[in-house]
This record gives sequence, structure tokens and C-alpha cells, in this order.
Amino acid sequence: MIRSSAISSANFAGSPAAPALVRSPIGVGERGARADAARLVSLLNGLASSTVTESLSAILAAFAVAAGERRAMLHLVDDRTGALRLAASVGLAGIARAVYDEVLPGSDSVIATTARGATAARGATAPSAGDAALPADDAALWSVAIRSGARSYGVLSVLGRPSGSSTELAALYAGLAAVALERDEIQRSVAQRTRVLDTLRELRDLLAGPVELADSKPVAAEVLLRGLGAEALVVVRTALSAARLGEVAVVAGEPVRAHRLIDELRASPPIDDGPRLVGRGGLAVTFTSGGHLHVLAAVWADPCAATDPVALEILEGAAWSIRLAVERKNAEDDRARSSTATRTAELQRDFIHRLSHELRTPLTAIRGYASSLRADDVEWDAGSVARFLSGIVSEAARMQRLVDDLLDLAAIESGSLRLRYDWCDLATLLEISIDVATVAREDVSVDLADDVPALWVDHDRLQQVLVNLLDNARRHGHPPVRVIARLLGDDVAIDVVDSGPGVPEAVRDSIFDSYVCGDQSAGAGLGLAICRSIAEAHSGTIDLIPSETGACLRVRLPLTEMTHPLEA
Repeated sequence: MIRSSAISSANFAGSPAAPALVRSPIGVGERGARADAARLVSLLNGLASSTVTESLSAILAAFAVAAGERRAMLHLVDDRTGALRLAASVGLAGIARAVYDEVLPGSDSVIATTARGATAARGATAPSAGDAALPADDAALWSVAIRSGARSYGVLSVLGRPSGSSTELAALYAGLAAVALERDEIQRSVAQRTRVLDTLRELRDLLAGPVELADSKPVAAEVLLRGLGAEALVVVRTALSAARLGEVAVVAGEPVRAHRLIDELRASPPIDDGPRLVGRGGLAVTFTSGGHLHVLAAVWADPCAATDPVALEILEGAAWSIRLAVERKNAEDDRARSSTATRTAELQRDFIHRLSHELRTPLTAIRGYASSLRADDVEWDAGSVARFLSGIVSEAARMQRLVDDLLDLAAIESGSLRLRYDWCDLATLLEISIDVATVAREDVSVDLADDVPALWVDHDRLQQVLVNLLDNARRHGHPPVRVIARLLGDDVAIDVVDSGPGVPEAVRDSIFDSYVCGDQSAGAGLGLAICRSIAEAHSGTIDLIPSETGACLRVRLPLTEMTHPLEA
């Protein structure tokens, strides 16, 4: 804010200090003072809701009325060039406006010397307009600096000679102008800070959100481009050891301008991690992440925008957010690869363990048959030889089925098994499964309800489930085997019931585990584990159901999940 000492100091030779209360020379007595105060209050109220341009024009007009001056002007310092540019005027036209439109900072004019803090000369001669002479009344000029502390904003000037309390009024209104300018600076600073924070927050939320980094890049680039107010934005990366930039990771904005910026970036290799100007109106920052050097660059239509500290702050903040996002993505990829490698190693160990466990029995049988045939002390008859050879063939076929089951189970558990859906008639599928299974056809009865619809399933995999259940019923139960299929609510239920002793109490809760067998036969648990995995892949279940005789295994497949993709 402006202190009273700043308001009362006028750079004018011989002028007295401004009093606390200034009376307008046109005010007469108490009525005039009240009118002046009312005008000042009205001006102050209007400044609160006005732009800086409107405020400066209103302040200068109010000063002209209060001081009785016909021609006044207000110049502001151009921060980039130092020149004083005409921002508002009263009573100036034609030649006078052209003469005072711009005042060079190094000149010896009253306006320039006042802006520099020197004492303004009373009655100084106004500058000429070349061959065109100014009117005689414009031959004199006096000025008052617009300051706030050590900050010089510009100059309030009057054409003519000071009279009465006009210098004190000029100092007062110059102070009001300084307040308006300082308020505008604060508002612009807050707006810039808000723009920086909003841009970086939106960028951070995008890059740190659930969307994949590759998918969020284009949206994040548009957010950054909008926050910068730039024409184009690019991200280029290369290996740390490379001499020139390589891959273009992101391009946003005007394509021609973006690719020209890329060419300018590639023309000179990045030397360090600091910001640097690129070409005409470009600004770039660099950062390293994941073994790569990244260059984030933007280009503006106005070259001066590239030197704006706000632009640099946004770019550096964006570079930090991008680096964190890239490192987070790299860390997630590393964790995924590590998890995959660990899971692969576990599956390999599990596969080998299952293989050795499941193949032990058929290998033992084959070895026994082969050893018997090779015995020198026994001469086998043709029937015995045929029986031994048949056993070897049978156990070899069993080994093949076990290996196939192990491979299927490994594929299911690793997530690499893909189901091939099609419409399937359950009656036909049951007939095929019974023919393929090792159970005798005459030992199986089928009870299929008439209201069971066609199923949208993987035909081969569901057949594998039914064959495994039928083989399990023959191996661990006794014939006859019943297959019952009907609707239960929104599900199709398929029960396979044997006539054996049932599942022992000790293993009922774990019969679907890979290594659990109802008796000493190998492979019972493996087949049921595959059945469970295939049923779950169809969004279904398989359970051991209480039964009066034998064991009852029920597969439930939800009809609500059986929708053809074209009908969904």
C-alpha cells in the first residue's frame, strides 16, 4: 500500500509538502470542500471495481477537475524498454498527443527526469513537434512522479504552469494512481499464481490418476498448452549418451510451429539441465528419468512470453510432474515384471512338482511291466505278454492325459487360457462326453430337463469338465453313474452322482486342490482342480453336494453371463 509520505512527496522544485487535507481551488468555503470530498469519495468507490486503465483515466480526469487544469497526461514506465508511454490524457489532441505518446528514458525532458527521481523544473520548455510548433499555451510543462516506495510507475504531467495548490493535488492523485497500479500488480500476480497452481494441479491429477500414462499424455499436453498460452508444445527424449535428441514423445498445438520447434531443439544438443531459450519465442527445460534425457519445450507467438518468469515456473513444475509420472510408470513396470518373473518361477516349480507327483504311479506300472517282460528266469506265455504290453500302452495313455491336464492347469493358472465361446446343445454335449469318458456307456443314465436352453460356452472345455467328472466317478465311486441337468434359478446345474462310498470327511473341503485324492489313486485331485478352474472361467462354480448315496459333484453355470456379444 502507499504510505502518506509517498503521497506527499512531489518531485517539483520549490513545492511545499502536501497537507493532510487538500482543498480544491475551485471549491468555495465549506460547500466547496464538501463537494471536493464527495468527488474524492466517489472516485475511490469507483476505483474498487474498475480496471487499471479505467482507474487511471478516472484519476486523471478527477485531478483535472479538482485542480482546474485543462491539459494533463499520465505516462507509465514500460518495464521492458524503460520508455514512458502515454496511458491517459485530458485535453490533448492532434500534435500534442503525437509529441507525448512516448518519452525516451534517457532524454532530458521534464517527464523523463521526473521519472528518474530528479527535480522537475518549473516552467520547463515543452518539446517541439518537428516542423509543427505547439500552441503558445503548451510551451510550459510540470510533472509529479507516481511512486510507491522505491518503485517508480510513471509520471503525472500538466501542460502549463502550476497555480495555487495544484502541485499538492497532483501529488495526491499521483498517489491514487500508484495505489491503482500497485493493486493491479497484486491482482495480476495473484492471477498468475492461480494460473500456475491450477495448471500444475490439473497436470498432476492427470499424470497421477488411474489412466495409463500413454493415454493421459495428450490430455496433459493440452492442459499445459492452455496454461502456458503457447502456440505449440513438445516433449522430445533421447538416451543420455546420445549426441542429439531422438524420439518425439508428445506434440500439441499448431503442428507446423511444433515441428519447427523440434528442428530447433535438434539443431543444438542439450548441454545441461537448466532452462534455455530456443529459436524465436521458444523456451525449453530438460530433465532426466529412466535412463533418458527429456526436453519439454513450448513456443509463443510473442517472443517476450518466453522470458516470462511465470512461463518458466509452469514449465519447470510440469517437468517435475512428468518426471515423477515417468518414474512411477517405470517403477510399476519393474514391479509387474518382477511379479511376472516370480509368478513364472512359482508356476514352473509347481508344474515340475505336480508332474513328478502325478507321473510316479504310471511310470512305476510301466517299469514293472517292462521289467517282467525282460526277466530271464521266467518264460511268459503269449497271453501274459499281451497283457503286459496292454498295460504299458494303457499307462502311457494315462501319462499323456496327465501331462495334458497339467498343461491345461498351468495355462489356466497363468491366465493364458482363452475360452472359445459358441452356442452348445447340452444333450449333444453329454452324449459326446459319455462316449469319450472311460466309464461304460451302459453304466451312465442321463436326466435332462426339457427347459434347459442352449448354452453360450466353450464346447471343448465344458466337455473336458464332464469327462473328468465321469472318469472321477468311475475311478473313485461305483456304477451306476447318474447325470442330472436342470435349471436352478438363473443357473444351469449339472450333477454327476456315483454309487460309491462317497468322499471321506477328511478331504471334503479340499477335493478340488491339485494334490488331493480320495484314495491312493493318482490324478483324482488334478482333474477336479481343472474342472473348478474351467467352471470359474465361465463365471460358474463346482461344489460337492450332500447325497444319500455316493458323491455328487455339481457344476453351476449362470445363464445371465451367457449373452452373445452381438446381443449384449
